[in-house]
Parts: sequence; structure tokens; C-alpha cells
Amino acid sequence: MGSWLGNLSLKYKFWAVNAVAFVTTLLLVLYAMQAEQQARVDTSRQAAQAQARLLAAWPADAVLPASDTLLTYNKGQTPTFNTLALPELADARDWVALNKPANDRLLSGAQIFTRSTGQQVAVLAFAPTFLQVFQDRFSHYAAAVFVLMLLML
Repeated sequence: MGSWLGNLSLKYKFWAVNAVAFVTTLLLVLYAMQAEQQARVDTSRQAAQAQARLLAAWPADAVLPASDTLLTYNKGQTPTFNTLALPELADARDWVALNKPANDRLLSGAQIFTRSTGQQVAVLAFAPTFLQVFQDRFSHYAAAVFVLMLLML
């Protein structure tokens, strides 16, 4: 193997090193996108939990504010979001991880609390999918990889 590499032209060695660097950079970009998507999931979870704490302190005789991220239902009842049934929430408490596609976004979970009236409230947490992060960040990462590859030349 060593003699085979020694007999290769310097030009081919250069392109082999560049190819390895390019593939390594692409793998790092995919990891960065996955880490960003996971960070957005974590952020949406924290936001849903904070909103649930705020709404749990809401006066019992007052109506909850209208929001597309709130589901109210009776304990034991299967709630639905748009046409998506969520049986995991029927008898749940606290945080429930869901990871279900809901239209163009990912329903990552819901924070559940019970009002003093006995009504269950779910604060839904949405996050972008990996494909959405990829589409949003593609041009930024492509430019960065292009500059890095130019610097290697």
C-alpha cells in the first residue's frame, strides 16, 4: 500500500487530500444542522413549559387566551390538533414527547397541565424538521464550504 501511494503523482495526492477534506467538511455540516434542529426542539420545549407555567397560574374563572398552540380537553378524552389525533395526551401529565409531523412542521411534544376546573390543557411545542433546517441553511453552509475549499487550493 505504501509503495502504491509513493508511486502516485503529486497531482492525484493533492486531489485525494482535497476530496477527504471536502467529505469531512460535509459531514461536519450535516452534524451542525442536526445540532441546530435539536437545539430548536429544546428551545420550543422550554418555551412550551414556560407558557404552561404561566397559564397554570391563570385565574380559573378567566378564559384562556386563544392560541393555535393550545388544546383544551377533558381528562380521558383524545384531543385532536387539526385532524391529527393525539391519544398520548389523553391521560398524560407534564411533558409528553410526540415527534409527529403536523402539516409543515414537527410537533415535538406538549406540556400538559390541569386547570382547577378539571380541564386538561396542552401547550403544543413545534420545531422545524431536519429538512427545513437544511433548506434554510443550505446557502450559508454551501458558501462556507466553498470558501474553505478555495482556501485549501
